[in-house]
Amino acid sequence: MDRFLIFALERSGSTSLAAALNLECSVVQEPFSSMSGDVQSNERFRSLLETSGYLPEHLPEDEGDEFSYNRFQRLARDPVVCAGYLEALYQRFVGIKHVRNTVSMDANFNILDWCLGNGVKIVFLSRKKLGEALLSRFLAQQAEVHNFGHDMEDRDRWDSAEFEPIDIVVFRNQLESVQKTEAEYRQHLAGKPCHSLYYEQLYRGWHWLRRRKLAALCRYLSIAPGELDPEAIDNYLFNPDRKQTDHKALARIPNFRALKRYF
Repeated sequence: MDRFLIFALERSGSTSLAAALNLECSVVQEPFSSMSGDVQSNERFRSLLETSGYLPEHLPEDEGDEFSYNRFQRLARDPVVCAGYLEALYQRFVGIKHVRNTVSMDANFNILDWCLGNGVKIVFLSRKKLGEALLSRFLAQQAEVHNFGHDMEDRDRWDSAEFEPIDIVVFRNQLESVQKTEAEYRQHLAGKPCHSLYYEQLYRGWHWLRRRKLAALCRYLSIAPGELDPEAIDNYLFNPDRKQTDHKALARIPNFRALKRYF
């Protein structure tokens, strides 16, 4: 397997994809987010943070920045520090899953440019319908359920959540922002080697087409046929119960009809 970066839109299935590709704990989830669950649960990642002095509790906040909640923002924003951090990460892990809205755009450009210059393959993961990704974020925040867990342990909490109406003005403004940044990232990567993949291609539609998209991704990452764990693939990629924004969930949004125009 080649070294890779899953550079993902929020709520585009990146957590499930990284879990499906996580052979022998070779993929680290969200190393640029100080709130990542891997900070506590991934021993190899936490050991790297301890030896490098990058534990979140030891890092200062980036005051005055909209990303000040994220203690790793400074690591990504300084090109030299970002390069050293990425080098350390790729000495221990084959892949990184990074959701791009956890750090600023200039910080994301530092991450992308280092990967492009150091032979790290980029998987640009997004959604064809950006409005659906944004709605999924709103609902996840309301329910406080961002994924169902390995054994679907949080599925019941999601199913029992009572959603409040979505503020249409806030939703529209945030959607315009997502559309703008999506275009800027695509422009930055235009003509450069990367593998573009949409949520809809992996998680919706005919099963055989989704398998074909997965096979193309495996070829891009030099993953041999049969190298991945079939149970992990079925659990994370092809399990229909993992879809959070299904028709049942959407029906629980009081003003869903008013939101449909943005899809």
